[in-house]
Amino acid sequence: MNKYLKLFGLLLLILFLVVYAADYIGYYDLIAHKKTVLTEEKMEEFEKDVQDGKEMDAKKYLEDVETNYRNDLSITCSNISIKASNYFKEGVESIFKIIEKLVSD
Repeated sequence: MNKYLKLFGLLLLILFLVVYAADYIGYYDLIAHKKTVLTEEKMEEFEKDVQDGKEMDAKKYLEDVETNYRNDLSITCSNISIKASNYFKEGVESIFKIIEKLVSD
């Protein structure tokens, strides 16, 4: 039983690190940035508007990228991380309180 618990904990840690690294290195921001680049059709439309002398607005040629990249997995891992951080913080604080009592006596 203890062996399976350690394996499960290790898998959760690895999963958390992968999600954290993807968020930290800006993977989702990179994908969103790539979507803002003019598509081939929009480029042709832009060139035609330039030739016709029409008034141009950059928003007309860019695709909307207001997309939420959070999913159940990343939300769950984020929640687990927050809870683990809180438990760790409480544990460290209690250890320091014990040490403070031992030193002050």
